[in-house]
Amino acid sequence: MNAGYASGRELGISLYPDFLTDAELLCYLKRASDLGFTRVFSSLLLKNQRFHQAEDPLSARFAALFHKCREYNLKVTVDINDDVLAVLGCSPGDLSRLAGMGVRVVRVDGGYGPEELAEMTRNPHGIMVELNASDLCAPEGALPSGAAALDALLSLGRPERLTACFNFYPREDTGLRIGDMLPAIELLKSHSIPVSAFVASQISNSRLHPPSRGCCTVESHRDLPPAFAMEELFSAGVSCALIGDASALPSELEEMAAAADSEILRIPVVYHGCVSRDLRERLGAIIFQSREDQPDKVIRATASRGIRVPPVRCGERSRLCVTIDNERNFQYMGELQIALKDLGPSAGVNVLGFVHPDAQGLIDGIRFGRRRFSIYDYAFWHAE
Repeated sequence: MNAGYASGRELGISLYPDFLTDAELLCYLKRASDLGFTRVFSSLLLKNQRFHQAEDPLSARFAALFHKCREYNLKVTVDINDDVLAVLGCSPGDLSRLAGMGVRVVRVDGGYGPEELAEMTRNPHGIMVELNASDLCAPEGALPSGAAALDALLSLGRPERLTACFNFYPREDTGLRIGDMLPAIELLKSHSIPVSAFVASQISNSRLHPPSRGCCTVESHRDLPPAFAMEELFSAGVSCALIGDASALPSELEEMAAAADSEILRIPVVYHGCVSRDLRERLGAIIFQSREDQPDKVIRATASRGIRVPPVRCGERSRLCVTIDNERNFQYMGELQIALKDLGPSAGVNVLGFVHPDAQGLIDGIRFGRRRFSIYDYAFWHAE
């Protein structure tokens, strides 16, 4: 497949011969490739960083699997630092060993300054150099402290060979806040440097740090289905989302691929029992877009105006509840809204239900008409 997803998004998996058999890895690679995934992340640092059962970076298994990735049109990124590069017999001026292994991108996780990184970008093999985007995190609205070093690198090296990726964090409570990633993403994108980040499988066993769960970039994503976490990253400006764990269920990969291939952001709604199946299906068939004159308190979507609904459950509107204007609101009847704050009851508004908690982080992506969206019945969908 590998035809690419909507809006230039990319998806990737992580490959760890440290924890899985070759047969398991080859099956995983093929499944990802068949679904349109284009990237593979692997780390040659695990032994260096004392991960349990870590494979030696000189193991022939890495090269064999990386070449298999090329057969599946999967671009391989490897995590290295100065110590591991030396073990491989490489240097900033000589990446030939990595090129021979089938590596397409080197993610430099420490040990080198702008001059050495610039030298890497000039390698004759066309290998891309991936920066650690986590080093550029900063409070929202602030300039990252690494901005000067990035400017130096851009002036010395080949900017078209640069990409960036945030760290993953196997240990719980150590992941990033997505707001602190925004200055880094904005800075990198201003230089046309694409940015990647990791999401976690919710089903597979944690192998990088078994006492914890999930291997992701953003701490609040640790317990989210990867398709929802991925959508949050895309809304923040990330262009590639990778499963950080050693494996993921086929259903998780399929849900990621389907979401990445759609321009429509699908938002699950937990409906109250009083909402008829007919109304749920009518609303589910509509493609919405919020108004660009974004209100302070609600998201307004007018594509459903005209649907006639009698007053039912006109109660308190809590944050992220989903409502529809009933016939008492005359010309506004049928308008769909999502509350952004806790609001009181209104006689002209029916409360239909609420955005499923797993998907609450998606709401910012539809404000100001940023992206078209649809809603679906979470309970009915997951009962199928």
